[in-house]
Amino acid sequence: MFLIIVALAARSFGIIFFNDHIYYYDAKIDKNGVVELDAKDAANVTDLPQKSRRVTDFALLKSDTTETDLSYFQWTLQTDDIEGTIIAQPLTTADIACQNTVLAHKRGLYGLFGFTQWSLSLFTHFPPSITYMIRNGPTKVTYKNVPDALKDQLQEKVISQSCDDEEALKYLDFSLKSAGMVSSECVTNAGIPIEPNKCNNGKKVSKDLKGYRIGNFYDYSATDVKGLIIRFGSILVDDMILVGWGWSEWIAAVSQSDYSYKGYRVLIDSDRKYNGYLLFSPSQGTAWFIISIIFGVVGGLMIFTGIMILVCYYCKRV
Repeated sequence: MFLIIVALAARSFGIIFFNDHIYYYDAKIDKNGVVELDAKDAANVTDLPQKSRRVTDFALLKSDTTETDLSYFQWTLQTDDIEGTIIAQPLTTADIACQNTVLAHKRGLYGLFGFTQWSLSLFTHFPPSITYMIRNGPTKVTYKNVPDALKDQLQEKVISQSCDDEEALKYLDFSLKSAGMVSSECVTNAGIPIEPNKCNNGKKVSKDLKGYRIGNFYDYSATDVKGLIIRFGSILVDDMILVGWGWSEWIAAVSQSDYSYKGYRVLIDSDRKYNGYLLFSPSQGTAWFIISIIFGVVGGLMIFTGIMILVCYYCKRV
């Protein structure tokens, strides 16, 4: 979770972020399995350049909702529903033997992947295979445009695609971008698969959320967080996955000691500034933004044309 660790640390160095933006790293895995990160103008190792997108660039999951609504519920993800979802079921004994599967669950990534996929899909829901994402992650990380003061700290590193090397979890964002996520029923979380694109039974994997990224947000009010939920479905804050709200309480999936999830109502702190993570597709936001511009221009032309027709009509009558 390099992205998450660095993004959090950046707050302590006074880096300015806007609370209507999502921040993310735009690098990708090349054909040789290498991710190259840009360090241009970085003042420290937590200051690597990020891209950003406005939250309002992205469409609402339901067109008739707003962040000021008194409540927002997702079908089958209300408080009492969460425990019964396939995402919420405890990890198996075999899964727990894979350290990185356990760590992904503890850090909230397992729930973020699983509940986001649930929020965005009407019919197909599945628990995420963390081991598939590790297998499709980078094997090496390099840096470019490194300032002289950081050359000793930002050196290339080899990533071990294994259950035991925690470093592999730091770069799941890049495997999500290039390979998406698959079900743990296809690729078990008990071990790293040999083939990157085949289920354990030899069948070809069925991918979801390919092209998505892990986004970071900072210093959001509770209302701002609601604006994220109604666009992206599930939001990781602390150890909770927020999936909705009712009156003064969040609807949250909270990790348990047996690596399961249960639904809780958690008091909304209106005075708090929230930091957290979400999954989003930059291309979908771009498409929505372009469509908005097109329809905005077309709508403007239609209004202008209508006014001119009325003016001409009344001119003729006079």
